[in-house]
Amino acid sequence: MNATQRQKPRRRRKAGFSLIEVTLAVVVAGLGFGGVLGTSFQLSRLVRLSREETRSIEAAQHVMEAVKTYSWVRLGLMQGSSEFDISDNAAFSDIPNAACTVTVVPVAGEVNRLRRITVFVTWESANGTMISRQLKSFVARKRRLK
Repeated sequence: MNATQRQKPRRRRKAGFSLIEVTLAVVVAGLGFGGVLGTSFQLSRLVRLSREETRSIEAAQHVMEAVKTYSWVRLGLMQGSSEFDISDNAAFSDIPNAACTVTVVPVAGEVNRLRRITVFVTWESANGTMISRQLKSFVARKRRLK
């Protein structure tokens, strides 16, 4: 026998992947994609909630600035808590179930000179919960020039 006949024929290994390797790769890719997808849903929800809160606070600031322009006498008549009519306010037009309450209180010791204004804004978020925020500011009476 010659040398080529004595060698056992080698089996050629098939190129490619086994079923287990493919299944494992699909599972790992699916877990990675699921994590990315879950994170993107969570981020979009947080962005939506932040946008709602920003719009609501901007609307409350709009009310605060409007109340600050009132005369000292009108602010005196508003003392206590009063519902602020926001039906024709464009800032609240796209905020669902929004309500705004304004509270005007004289500051102790400064009754004739300083009043605290608090604006509470409440709205319904996209997930159905009611959220409220408050803004506080002070208004001082102008001194008369002598």
